[in-house]
Amino acid sequence: MTNLFRTLILGCSSLALAACGADDVVAPGGNVTINNPAPTPAPAGPAAGTIQAAASCTAGTGDLGIITLQGGKGTVRNCGIPTAITGTLTLGGRRKDGIMYSLVGRTDVGTDVRQGGAAATLNILAGVTVFGAIKESNLVVNRGSKLNANGTAADPVIFTGLDNLTSASVSQYATNLWGGIILNGNAPVSDCSTTVGSSTVGGDANCWRESEGIIPRPVFGGNQAADSSGSLTYVQVNFTGVTVGIADEIQGITLNGVGAGTTMHHIQIHNSSDDGIEAFGGTVNMDHLVLTGNADDSLDTDNGYRGAVQFVYAARHDANGYDGDSGAAAETLLEVDTSSQPVDATPRQFLKLANFTFVQNKTGETTMRIRGGADIALLNGVVVSRPSGAQGCLDVDDAATVQAAGAAAQEVGPPIMRSVVFDCDVVADPDADTFEATALANPANSGVNTTFANMLAFLTGSTVGRVANGTNETGVAAAAALATDPTYGSPFFQQVTYIGAFSGPNDLWTQGWTCNSVIVDLRGTNSCTDVRIS
Repeated sequence: MTNLFRTLILGCSSLALAACGADDVVAPGGNVTINNPAPTPAPAGPAAGTIQAAASCTAGTGDLGIITLQGGKGTVRNCGIPTAITGTLTLGGRRKDGIMYSLVGRTDVGTDVRQGGAAATLNILAGVTVFGAIKESNLVVNRGSKLNANGTAADPVIFTGLDNLTSASVSQYATNLWGGIILNGNAPVSDCSTTVGSSTVGGDANCWRESEGIIPRPVFGGNQAADSSGSLTYVQVNFTGVTVGIADEIQGITLNGVGAGTTMHHIQIHNSSDDGIEAFGGTVNMDHLVLTGNADDSLDTDNGYRGAVQFVYAARHDANGYDGDSGAAAETLLEVDTSSQPVDATPRQFLKLANFTFVQNKTGETTMRIRGGADIALLNGVVVSRPSGAQGCLDVDDAATVQAAGAAAQEVGPPIMRSVVFDCDVVADPDADTFEATALANPANSGVNTTFANMLAFLTGSTVGRVANGTNETGVAAAAALATDPTYGSPFFQQVTYIGAFSGPNDLWTQGWTCNSVIVDLRGTNSCTDVRIS
């Protein structure tokens, strides 16, 4: 961050953003304001392929001056978002019009309505970029409030860090440029925290938990399965993970007790130092997820999450030691858990996951870990981990995870796999238990192939990262009755005729709105380390 920008933040604090005018510059002492008139004559317009800073900021945000974008992309007006959002704030200035918005620290949308607070709404329109001005920046949506970040395939909403915008030297392996997004809802959770709620019954109106990643910790949970925390569509969330003074980290997006009334589709999480997306309880459904380069789990669900997720592509870097990566065999593309204790807590975790392609590029790390008594249905999946080494692609832990249907409340039996193929050096984690074998031998399974030879292809026009179905994948029959099966089905699912996240090279649902990396070219508009101005 430049010294000028640090000075601007100090002078235009989040408590008085609206008081800073478009031409105000704060002197280094932080207590003298000098009004600089517009230059005469006016500067020339932007060069071809660049943008020019807008003349002023959107109402409700504070003018923090102008920043220069990396790569000669031009300049943008930096409009600071208040750290406490009340009422309704709409961010409509587009990056191509010379406006980007900054989070200047922890930013709360509303206050917890279950604890006497007031709801608020943050609307972020298509083509908007929001960045963390300092590493400790994060966005927290409290219970009862909403975040509506709705981009389009041509104009996604982008969340990133300041360095990504201003420095051409950000590494392809960078994480921790800013915190991340935390949504807190009123949907059911298990493993209630006795410090914040009087109930100890999972799913009860007063069964609450405290969030990971930030202090003070927001509270989430309740009994409103259809609760809405807003809408996120065509969104990138890049280079996240920073926390302050605590051991637990922030995911790209943390879903705390988020309900099924929330809309989430076409979302990319790139290079989080922790998980890509983690759902702590709740019932939110999601589709068309791209999870690339995340240093811990790409998708993690626990604490009683019960929902459906369809069309997921996840892949990790092949390098050890990048920011946030421990180098240990602890990171996966999918982790599914129930709660800390007991393993039969209710609501019982039940993830229904359909049409996924997992590519584990890290040697010595497992691909999928299922434990804690969790229930799961894996449908239409392609799992590839050629360098899986001694860990194996599938790790199943705890006897409760493979117990028979009906053995405990809401128990549907061992993991269910329909039309799932494995191309792995080692399929089952070779630990002392045999839970992996029990899961693979579940009589409810069908179409499981543990000796599959993948023929994944590039998307049309791409040359990095094989993601699309090839001849062998196309030859696998898809699972039936995705929307109607009484056990593994969900009305949320689309019935398709193929396995994996992409039907073939011409299935370009990632085109335009994603960013590309050394892991995979998804036909996005630019590299994740570049700055998008379109």
